[in-house]
Amino acid sequence: MSLTLAYLNYRGLTVVGSTIVMAVIVILIPFALLVCLSTPLIKPSNWLQVSVIDINIGWTDIQHAARPKSSLGSAADKYQD
Repeated sequence: MSLTLAYLNYRGLTVVGSTIVMAVIVILIPFALLVCLSTPLIKPSNWLQVSVIDINIGWTDIQHAARPKSSLGSAADKYQD
């Protein structure tokens, strides 16, 4: 009985391990395909290229949007001594 349970446990681990390996391979195939298809399109000369176009960006709007909002902000300001 004990040997039978040990074999079933070993067999189960083998099946689970094989399933996980196959799942990882299936998940990684699209990424490998994208890397292979995009490699010829890479232009390393563009990596160090700097644009000299002066673009006015509203950094304050971006900073205000990125700042986390407190749920107690306005209520806490009202009751400060």
